[in-house]
Amino acid sequence: MYHPVRAPILKGESMNEEAALVGRHAYELMAQGYSCSEATLLAVGEHLWGQVDPGWLRLSTGFAGGVGGTEAELCGALSGGVIVIGALHGRSDPTTDRTRCKALIKAYRDAFLAEFGTTCCGALRAEGGYGSPEKPCRMLVERAVTLLMPLLDE
Repeated sequence: MYHPVRAPILKGESMNEEAALVGRHAYELMAQGYSCSEATLLAVGEHLWGQVDPGWLRLSTGFAGGVGGTEAELCGALSGGVIVIGALHGRSDPTTDRTRCKALIKAYRDAFLAEFGTTCCGALRAEGGYGSPEKPCRMLVERAVTLLMPLLDE
């Protein structure tokens, strides 16, 4: 397991620019064939740690497309961000406080919901138009990553 090391690979003049660069990287990863959850974890993880453990990437695969491609559950970009926050602030034993981790995940979910109006993959596709040739999911993933990045500095 990799331990978080704050050594950003994509440097911007400001946090907004850095977040935009990491978001664009996620967009490009999806264009290469990675799923929403994989691209989110991989882009942010590479930025933070330089590399992502292949096991983590495999773990994220099942969250793609609203969990297993069903489109019925949580958006994969949101799930990928939850995995990143958990890697940074989660606990490895039951006696460790989980308050910070839960608060950051809630803040990410709230920001995602405010931006997109829903957290459900199917609703994002049906009502938001994502997943179409005109509005591919990678556009949503790019924006979701830019919402996530500032929270990681809190």
